[in-house]
Amino acid sequence: MIVVAAGILLVTLQLTHEARYSLAESFRYAAFQVVSLTSTTGLVTADTSLWPLFSIILLIYFSFQCGMVGSTAGGIKFDRIYLFFSSVSKQLKLLLHPNGVYALKIDKRVIEHELELQIMVFIILYIFTFFITTLLLSAMGVDGLTAFSASYATLGNVGPGFGEVGSMGNYSSLPDTAKYLLSANMLLGRLEIMNIFALFVMAGRK
Repeated sequence: MIVVAAGILLVTLQLTHEARYSLAESFRYAAFQVVSLTSTTGLVTADTSLWPLFSIILLIYFSFQCGMVGSTAGGIKFDRIYLFFSSVSKQLKLLLHPNGVYALKIDKRVIEHELELQIMVFIILYIFTFFITTLLLSAMGVDGLTAFSASYATLGNVGPGFGEVGSMGNYSSLPDTAKYLLSANMLLGRLEIMNIFALFVMAGRK
């Protein structure tokens, strides 16, 4: 909630500073779009493609983050992002104090090393899938911005992105092959990438 509130506040302040809307309107639009992306409802009330770059980057971040682990939202999930940065901090401390003992905690519960590694693998697979999807869309002739945003938007199941798939656009103009690829992306994001890859590993062993 703190991260979402901070995102809403930052977007509100910039939209007001840029004189796009009044303070009340800026807050309404910012709150709706940030919450819509975080909860993956996919609803829009403004053309976010016209917003300042700083606000767009924040919206992209929330499209990657989405909800919490255990929720039906897509994306990497906030818990994993939090533990990722906690793990980075732990590794930096170990570089300075190799004999130190440091534990990751969330809600006062110690996170086992195996779970920590699993989270790192999940994030790497997520980013790798996003990169490959963007690359394949580009090879199909989709422009860079649309390929980039369609990849993360479908993986996170957030709906709107930017470019041709922006908040005032849709996916209808994309090639049929791209639509099949992005549909697979949506399944990967909704059903969790690790689960799908595990199914392929099990099938390969048979």
